[in-house]
Amino acid sequence: MNKIAPAEIASMLNDWYLAIKKHEVEESSRLFEEVKPLLDDMEEDQEVLAYFSLLELRHKVLLHEARGQGFQHEEPSHMNATSDMLKYYFFLFEGMYEAYKNNYDIAIGLYKDAEQYLDNIPDPIEKAEFHLKVGKLYYKLGQNIVSLNHTRQAVKTFREETDYKKKLASALITMSGNFTEMSQFEEAEAYLDEAIRITSELEDHFFEAQLLHNFGLLHAQRANQKKRFRN
Repeated sequence: MNKIAPAEIASMLNDWYLAIKKHEVEESSRLFEEVKPLLDDMEEDQEVLAYFSLLELRHKVLLHEARGQGFQHEEPSHMNATSDMLKYYFFLFEGMYEAYKNNYDIAIGLYKDAEQYLDNIPDPIEKAEFHLKVGKLYYKLGQNIVSLNHTRQAVKTFREETDYKKKLASALITMSGNFTEMSQFEEAEAYLDEAIRITSELEDHFFEAQLLHNFGLLHAQRANQKKRFRN
């Protein structure tokens, strides 16, 4: 059975979020029952799961307010922080879904909306994940300088956190790709070498094969440039 793309689940979660904001109790309950079983069939994505957990909390608050169902009291400051996180996740996943549909201009605008709430996100890994997502999108669009600015921030955080080596390798690949497109081959090779070293430690042979493929592309582009200069 094919796994469901996280962007598709995130789009449903955004519909649920809007129902909660509008205090549509029946619609919120319907979407909760619809989305929850789909999580087991979704490709692994911790951010989507975190978003679901935040929405589930808000859904319980809604049921408490509308129907008097029991709910553990939360401190107002915590609820305000949660509200900011919901706004962040809402725009983030709207952006992911638009990027998934190749609507890149819309996706970039939504990512910029999400970035306004990034300072309210306490987890440095979450911030690094954001910058990596945005960096990859700008790389895909050929906006290398903007991509590098975002991806560098992700690399810095992932280097400091030893439990996120695969994420670090992914960010390093994006750095390398940008420098390759800018014909800065020494920088590109340095980042790719580091990514290969990290991946070999993880013993992820599929990911390592992808890296070696990128390494081949890098050398091919370098050779083509040398050939053009000779001609």
